[in-house]
Amino acid sequence: MFHVVCALTRTLLCAFPESTARHTHTHTHTHTHTHTRSMGVPKVRSKCSSLICLAGDVNHATIEELRREIEQLKTNTVPRRKFDDLHSEYTTLKDSVAQLKASFNKKLLDLMTEIDEEKKIRLNMQVEIDRVKKLAMS
Repeated sequence: MFHVVCALTRTLLCAFPESTARHTHTHTHTHTHTHTRSMGVPKVRSKCSSLICLAGDVNHATIEELRREIEQLKTNTVPRRKFDDLHSEYTTLKDSVAQLKASFNKKLLDLMTEIDEEKKIRLNMQVEIDRVKKLAMS
């Protein structure tokens, strides 16, 4: 959504060609913008090659399309608070699943150890039975 807002802002502000004061900064989304201010209205020129407003021409249909896209993004996205709540619930559930998995693995190992012990006991009993049978036959 940030990129769409930046694109809309660039497009809308290219309509104002006046320029008096300039400053340049880089946003975290890797676009470098030069802003100019005149009568409180900023003009944004970007070094990005995929801009709608390359030569300063503003197309009303493009502006309306960008406005519709922003409204669509606003309706199709969840608020930050709800996202944070869902993210914390996800983290909690992920931790619960990890604990259940660890518990399951521990129980499985305990059962495998118990089975091995029972096999040893059975083999020892079988050896003892065979020895008793041999003694009884002789």
